[in-house]
Amino acid sequence: MRALRVISLIAIAGCGTHTANIDSSDPYEQYLWLIERTPAAGADDIERVKKAAGSMSALVREGSVRAIAKIGKPELMPIVVEKLGDAEPHVRVASIEALRDAAIQPKIQEKLRVDSSIEVRRAAAKALRSFPPGRSVFQDLIAALQDADSGVSVLAHETLTTLSGQTFARTDTKGWQEWLAKIQSQ
Repeated sequence: MRALRVISLIAIAGCGTHTANIDSSDPYEQYLWLIERTPAAGADDIERVKKAAGSMSALVREGSVRAIAKIGKPELMPIVVEKLGDAEPHVRVASIEALRDAAIQPKIQEKLRVDSSIEVRRAAAKALRSFPPGRSVFQDLIAALQDADSGVSVLAHETLTTLSGQTFARTDTKGWQEWLAKIQSQ
């Protein structure tokens, strides 16, 4: 899915000259503006970024989320949290990546547990590596070891191994649960 999106972006970019322009009718030009312009965004630019979050174009919504992450203003984070529920998986993935460093760990854990998109669950499993380990994180990652998608399971295992320093096999859910019970009782 993600590879198809990247190929589409490359194809769009190759079809003539594109300039970064938020007022363009071309979503790709709007996306370019959001990505290129925002690090030094002023008040007018921030309003345009906020408006872009409601665009009909998923590409523009994704650009808005990425722009908000670059701007880094906490008051804009509710927009990113809202986009965790976007219809398009790549917008939700961009939201998870934007929130990875914004202490929104419970929302990311929820996406690991319940999101219907494999790509989103994989991004969530990987993003949890950025947070301090805790009981609920370990519980959700251990549960994700049994995800129907092996990619989610592998990423959950890698994250568990990174956070815990333990080397149980990916299929050893019981071993992971016993380890967690042991450290909780200490």
